[in-house]
Amino acid sequence: MEETVEIAKSPSTEDLIEDWMDYFELKGLIGEINDIASIPTRNSLYISYMDLFSLKESIARALREHPRLVLRAGELAIRKILGPEEAGRRINIRFTDLPSEFIVNIRDLRSVHLDTLVMVEGLVRKATDVKPRLRKGVFICQRCGHEIEIEMDYQYREPLECPEEEGGCGRKASSTKFELDMKKSTFVDVQKIEIQESPESLTGGDQPKRLSLYFYDDIAGKVFPGDQVKIWGILRARQKRDAYGKLPLFDIYLEVNNYDKREKSYLELEITEEDEIEIRKYAKRMDIYQLLINSLSPSIYGMEAEKLSLILQLFGGVEKNLPDGTRVRGDIHVLLVGDPGTAKSQLLRYIADLAPRGIYTSGKSSSAAGLTAAVVKDEFGEGNFTLEAGALVLADGGIACIDEIDKMSDVDRSVMHTAMEQQVVALSKAGIQATLRARCSILAAANPKFGRFGEREIVDQINIPPVLLSRFDIIFAIRDLPNPDLDRRKAVHILNHHQWGEKKRKIEMTTKGRGKVEDLEEIEEKEFIPPELLRKYVSYARQNIFPVLTEEAKDKIIDYFLTLRSRSHEEGGMKIIPITTRQLEAIIRLAEASARIRLSEEVTVEDADRAIKVFNRYLDSITEGGGIDAIYTGRSLAKRERLQVILKIISELDSITGEGASIEAITDRAKEEGLTRDEVGDVIKQLLTSGYIYEPRHNVFKTL
Repeated sequence: MEETVEIAKSPSTEDLIEDWMDYFELKGLIGEINDIASIPTRNSLYISYMDLFSLKESIARALREHPRLVLRAGELAIRKILGPEEAGRRINIRFTDLPSEFIVNIRDLRSVHLDTLVMVEGLVRKATDVKPRLRKGVFICQRCGHEIEIEMDYQYREPLECPEEEGGCGRKASSTKFELDMKKSTFVDVQKIEIQESPESLTGGDQPKRLSLYFYDDIAGKVFPGDQVKIWGILRARQKRDAYGKLPLFDIYLEVNNYDKREKSYLELEITEEDEIEIRKYAKRMDIYQLLINSLSPSIYGMEAEKLSLILQLFGGVEKNLPDGTRVRGDIHVLLVGDPGTAKSQLLRYIADLAPRGIYTSGKSSSAAGLTAAVVKDEFGEGNFTLEAGALVLADGGIACIDEIDKMSDVDRSVMHTAMEQQVVALSKAGIQATLRARCSILAAANPKFGRFGEREIVDQINIPPVLLSRFDIIFAIRDLPNPDLDRRKAVHILNHHQWGEKKRKIEMTTKGRGKVEDLEEIEEKEFIPPELLRKYVSYARQNIFPVLTEEAKDKIIDYFLTLRSRSHEEGGMKIIPITTRQLEAIIRLAEASARIRLSEEVTVEDADRAIKVFNRYLDSITEGGGIDAIYTGRSLAKRERLQVILKIISELDSITGEGASIEAITDRAKEEGLTRDEVGDVIKQLLTSGYIYEPRHNVFKTL
């Protein structure tokens, strides 16, 4: 006896229309439907799914498996309400409040999901302009004037004949022409979007999967590259073609019903009640800062000051909007400049994986468009220009980690200036003008100008323009200097980690599941927070904690600022400024981040002290007593002194001869001041470039 399989039947259109009519009456929506029909700019009726489920469960249950049928029945019910006088009016039904059970990861979409209602989450990667698409074409036969209506799907179709049974002349398309009547035809706005999986949903080295979507009618043009969205609609398939015709393969896309744009800077990870209790327990510990330092890339030995700065960067300061409309960023920008082999890249990759929204990119392979945004003409835009988001836009609300930033060209680096301070990316190209948000922290790494730090002053060895360098809140110079005691501890630490990794690999490959990795002894006794819980800790603090400066903390920061400013002095005829208001704001952000770590609603004196310590470490590391001007001008104190010496020599020699100063005379006088021939040559090149001197004859110089 054959076993019969019962196939679920689709609900009938008539039953669904009646159910919709009942629902509209129960909710009192008939008046709203008539109001929408009377307003040309309104084309959609928004319905809560949970409300629909409680009042008309039959519609809600049919919606998942038969969304096209349910929506079509709803639109027919609306037409019945409007009557024949509004027969041409089309009102869309759009759902809100869909439960999480509709969510399907982009990488998990399969053939079983075709023609069903699904919800996806991700980052908008690309967006085309809004274009009109023909929904119903009205064609006029040029022989007899008969009108033929054709409903359009994806392909554009013209009549094959003028149908005689409908009152036409019966001629085929080969013996007449059909002209599209633009006024009588129905068009709908459409925009094509591409989204990719959000970084926080990825694990390891997974590449984010992408999905194309179509927004129709009044929701077209509402989302932009870089937006974090939750979108639901009907999963459709389009047949692929090649030079020989149609293929049995299909591309999937989503026909959007509605969307939810998420505005929060740090995306909500799933934080349970148990997680919150654990996070608050950690935040109350007296050693929480040391514990967080231990938790940040535990395989890297030492670097505690740098790790503390990165922890503060993860938690971030508080974004402010002032009464005059000025926006003050809360994101902290950090630059690591270090000798090769000092674990800079490893730290960047760890932060990119740890941050709830982290993007990693290499400056060596990144262009200006790849970092900010680009207007491209490709297959996605179907021959039109498309706006595509770059790394800084995709990292909006998170951290963008840029390795080897010194390898980027000056042109590519210049686009970062506005993105770092105003945190927006402005684009005007190919008729597309857009301003995209790039509200992210930037963690960058670079090597010294000559590969490794030498005897010159640190600032002279950083191959990054001062205008970009000055936008970083914290800069660390990481030097790899021989130290027998430190080198031994570092070597033991590295070897212990390698040994643990070898044992783990051996258990996995040789015991065939009988051994347990958990049985391995811990590498070291230092306690640390597991990475997944640390991500939740950062996300929880940034979403819920917005500390306010106490009067005592304000006084502490003001005193520090005034003390440093009072140390400004003249050196070689130039004013040396130890600190500016830009650094004052950096200290405030660091103090706010320190308070967030403790989940404190107040920024205390202790937080101000911690921020000042970090900032002092930065000043000692980079400026070497030359003041913040060393960063702003790109010239160390010694270099500025040499400039003043050479300018004075040229001026004095020129006043004696009246015909300028020769390179030989300048070099001889400079030797008396302790300068070498090479140093004199470097200074003269800088003075020529800066426009302080000019060269009337070969190797003869005069001041301007």
